[in-house]
Amino acid sequence: LENAEPWTQDMLMGYFHIKRAWNLRSGKKGKDVSQAGWEGFHTHLDKAYTHLNAAHQRKPMYPEAATLLITVAMGGGTPRNENESYWFEHAVNAQFDHLDAYDRLVYALLPKWGGSYDQIMTQAQAWLDTGRFETKVPLQYLEAVREICQERNDYRLLRRPGVYEGLEQMCKGYMESSRSTKKQNYYKSIWAAAAWRAEQNEVALKLIKELGKDVDSKG
Repeated sequence: LENAEPWTQDMLMGYFHIKRAWNLRSGKKGKDVSQAGWEGFHTHLDKAYTHLNAAHQRKPMYPEAATLLITVAMGGGTPRNENESYWFEHAVNAQFDHLDAYDRLVYALLPKWGGSYDQIMTQAQAWLDTGRFETKVPLQYLEAVREICQERNDYRLLRRPGVYEGLEQMCKGYMESSRSTKKQNYYKSIWAAAAWRAEQNEVALKLIKELGKDVDSKG
């Protein structure tokens, strides 16, 4: 570590202090975390911020430091004007399709960390509306829906107005942008599964019939 360049040193130290902070906090509810746990949590988040902010200042064209700072912000370890969205924007300005930044923002916006499902879906719709189907950014709409459904342990979200339509938009976008029949079948399979979960049974049956033996079980 001593022989590593300063950016690498700061990245490694920042990552270490994030892991240490959350280990001390543990997975308990806030009211069940000990005073020592909270003190250690905040101490290590402060150190993580110092290192990662330094790394970002050294190489702002790299997305990694800003991405980790999303998690630091989630724990309240950044200045008030530097929330999760602030660091997300820095990360994707450096690299538009740095997917770890999208994952971390969705997780940080879950209600248990002070966010909301509405905030997540607003972000997800914006990613879908980029129309950048040559990347996996619009696919983050599906990943956001999956995260919420797993958190709630049900699929009622797909019956909420606009959510199924967003998944349909996403699948059509990828199907139209791909020349690969295999990929087209993959996204059509996702569309069929989404239609079934959203109780759009006629659409689901139509898509399954069109796919026939080419249904992709991974969709």
